[in-house]
Amino acid sequence: MSDCLPKVFICSSFRLSEQCLQLLEGLLDGVLVRRVTRHEQFHSAASVLAGRLAQLVQAGVIDHDERLGIYALTEAGRGFLPVLEALCRWALTVPGHDPTRFISPSALMISMGVNLVRDRAQGRETLAGFDLGDEAFEMRLAGDRLQTASVRTPDAPFVLHGNGTALAKAVYGAIPLPTLVAQGVVDADGDIAAAQDFLSLFTLQPQA
Repeated sequence: MSDCLPKVFICSSFRLSEQCLQLLEGLLDGVLVRRVTRHEQFHSAASVLAGRLAQLVQAGVIDHDERLGIYALTEAGRGFLPVLEALCRWALTVPGHDPTRFISPSALMISMGVNLVRDRAQGRETLAGFDLGDEAFEMRLAGDRLQTASVRTPDAPFVLHGNGTALAKAVYGAIPLPTLVAQGVVDADGDIAAAQDFLSLFTLQPQA
């Protein structure tokens, strides 16, 4: 989420740091543990990251298999996704919401799941790829249902490249994708027309 208010609310309620919430967002989107636990991705020392993961374990939203070194969401953790989605919807109604602010890759994927215009998506089938450097995703649209999966390398008719904030401009901004590519804001491979058509299915306008 680009708006900080929902994060402040969640962090206060669960006594979690914002960095812990970023880790949880990553796990919700299926980011592999070996990538979640790369401290460079979160600009933190390894010991700090270990502390944040321990905080999530203590909060009961993730489990840690010490033998395998694997972190996984608990039932409570998996139930957190609808909360994030609801707060995404709420943030759109808050005066001063700024969609140009920083957004992480995982938060962008969650945001797109919320902001799909389902009436426009009816009857469509699309596979989209997103390469955000340390993270990559495939997003599959079938009718008005959107499923997102973390992948090593996207294999789709089109793949969009960039960081979360730059790709948010492509998804939600008014500038056409070919122009953003020409300006070097984002990059794209494959069927650019299909990519532009896919991006037209998302809006930051509050939906009923």
